[in-house]
Amino acid sequence: MAKYRGDLAQRFYQSREWRTFRNRMVAILRRHPCARCGHPFTETDKRVQLDHIIEVKVDWSRRLDPRNVRLLHLACHTHHTHHDEGRKPVGVDGLPEDWQ
Repeated sequence: MAKYRGDLAQRFYQSREWRTFRNRMVAILRRHPCARCGHPFTETDKRVQLDHIIEVKVDWSRRLDPRNVRLLHLACHTHHTHHDEGRKPVGVDGLPEDWQ
């Protein structure tokens, strides 16, 4: 069942429905600071990610819920994703944070 939900989520993220929703939400949310670090987004900042607070795999019904998404800088999203998946967090340079 989990594999099926993952496949369904992957197809969703390729859909026109998601792209339309994502573009609309990014336009609205980029006026606010990043939900993780609190730094503002610039007008030309293309490195942003619309993040589901409750993952699509967990609750399909909330996939297009504006209250279930937040806008993050790409580096913040990467850190968040690695943390959630139990992997070592990476810094903005792409290297593990504890790398020396």
